[in-house]
Amino acid sequence: MTYDELRSSLTSLVTRYVPSAEQRTALLQLIAEPEIPVKGILADMSPMHLASMTEQDAALLRDIVHHYG
Repeated sequence: MTYDELRSSLTSLVTRYVPSAEQRTALLQLIAEPEIPVKGILADMSPMHLASMTEQDAALLRDIVHHYG
């Protein structure tokens, strides 16, 4: 997974699964930084947000963790 793919994937996950506009905006700002704090972003995504994740998105999340976690 390239850094551009990481940025795109995280943006997609945050947009879909973080309901709070304030938290979503903060996370998207972190994703836009030159050095993406992947672990911090994943930690801020509550397990409650991730509980309703599709199998495809769960696989994407596992891929992110494998490469950057």
